[in-house]
Amino acid sequence: MFHARTTGGLATRLVAPLPAAVLLVAVVLSGCGAGTTLPAGSYTPSANAVPKFSHIFEIVMENRGYSDIIGDTADAPYLNQLATSYALLTQDYAITHPSLPNYLALLGGDTFGVTSDCTDCFVQGSNLVDSLEAGNKSWRAYMESMPSPCFVGDSGQYYQKHDPFIYFDDVRTNATRCQNVVPMDSLASDLTGGATPDFVW
Repeated sequence: MFHARTTGGLATRLVAPLPAAVLLVAVVLSGCGAGTTLPAGSYTPSANAVPKFSHIFEIVMENRGYSDIIGDTADAPYLNQLATSYALLTQDYAITHPSLPNYLALLGGDTFGVTSDCTDCFVQGSNLVDSLEAGNKSWRAYMESMPSPCFVGDSGQYYQKHDPFIYFDDVRTNATRCQNVVPMDSLASDLTGGATPDFVW
């Protein structure tokens, strides 16, 4: 079974062995947390080949800076264990503030001119879903507190600004794709039922 315990919005423990084939690629700390902005053009990608993988889990933590998580083994022991055992991206930076432009950039490689946490600023543009599907890779986005699949708007503890998938017209208006944007509750059954997609958000 999969459980997440949160303390003040910070996930501190995930209880479930992840499949051995899982490669944890990123613990992305974005949004409004303290961080550094990378100057344009200052990053050069490695020429190393990308290894074969069976699953990628993208974990986005809102409102916490890198130093609030990494090294804090008292409040975030499991995340620190994952970072030590699998992978930790140390040159991952926010684009801007507030949250939504960063989320759009994570999924679409651009902010698309969005500068606020708007709920009606939908975008047309290529995104990671397009690339995954073009490569015949399965995907699913699990959203904390989302009331139902493909939900548009804010509701209770669910804030649309944290769900970049719903902002892309070619996801939101495509019924098949949009059914892959689901409440977090679906993750446990997908993991235990052998339905873990290639890419998990």
